[in-house]
Amino acid sequence: MADKPDHRQEEARFLADMRAALGDKAMAALEQIRDALGLDYGGIDFGLGPNGDLLLFEANATMVIAPVDPDERWAYRRTAISTIIDAVVAMLMQKSAQASPA
Repeated sequence: MADKPDHRQEEARFLADMRAALGDKAMAALEQIRDALGLDYGGIDFGLGPNGDLLLFEANATMVIAPVDPDERWAYRRTAISTIIDAVVAMLMQKSAQASPA
């Protein structure tokens, strides 16, 4: 990726509008996987086949979000990563508030 600006552009398009980048067929498959997992947090590693089919590599509750390298080539990732971290923190705060004795 570091030496492939076209790959970074493809990833930036995906991060900006996942549905537009993947298409309805793949999005429906991802939603089915999400629902089957039933997790509060998880990750799905996948690719797309030539006909738009989802190719599942991995789905689990232990996906890691790597911090963004300060190099400006990766600036397009910062908003997506911040959004994920903010959502996870909010979820944890909500779950901890629900679990606290009144």
